[in-house]
Amino acid sequence: MSGHPDGRSWEQYYADMRAANESGGIEIPPVTRTVLRRSRPAQAAEKFLGLGVRKTLKRVRDAGWARVELGWSRTWVSTEFYAADSAKKPGEEAPANRKGDVKKAAHEERHWWLLAAHPAYRIGFVAHWTEGVTPAGKRSFTFQSASATDPLGIPTELAADYSVDANAKRRVKDEPGHIYEGRIALLEANARRLNREYNTGHSYLNHHPVFKAFKEFEAWLVEFIEIVEKARAQREEAAA
Repeated sequence: MSGHPDGRSWEQYYADMRAANESGGIEIPPVTRTVLRRSRPAQAAEKFLGLGVRKTLKRVRDAGWARVELGWSRTWVSTEFYAADSAKKPGEEAPANRKGDVKKAAHEERHWWLLAAHPAYRIGFVAHWTEGVTPAGKRSFTFQSASATDPLGIPTELAADYSVDANAKRRVKDEPGHIYEGRIALLEANARRLNREYNTGHSYLNHHPVFKAFKEFEAWLVEFIEIVEKARAQREEAAA
């Protein structure tokens, strides 16, 4: 969609840069995403959507949620380049991928968003799917995430991983052995202390859960629809 200001494509620009500067001093641009269009589909087109999208739509509509909105967007994603040379494998004279090589060509993405809310019970969510194409040429829909508002809250354990990561364990060039061993021992002792002091098993109520797996999101939604239906029935019974 765009290239270098001098008219060359980014691919050609980096090829020229490598030829002129084998030292690897190449500036890699970040991947950018530009929204090209946003729209709402006609209801007749909904039957062609993925099963997960259609099931979720039907559930909230059948439950009588006050606000249900489905929308999609087209997004242009710029070319992604390798930020560094890949590691040479045994038998290779040069890395298979060099800094500045194309990692993923520029392309379009289509995203689907479902917003649903039941203000009377202070519950709602925004679910996100990406649309793709199967090897057979059919449309596919992949669940990405759902951000919800849960008035009851989900019990969530307060826990964190304080383990010393691999980068911290790397030995500095020319670092004496006893200095390295002492540094690692200190880091690991501190990690044990943090784990002992903060990972106590306590939990909190998460009122804004984020679901990364569709099954977990679906289970939460089904349960809450049942809770709301029971609450509505009890109100009607009390008012009768």
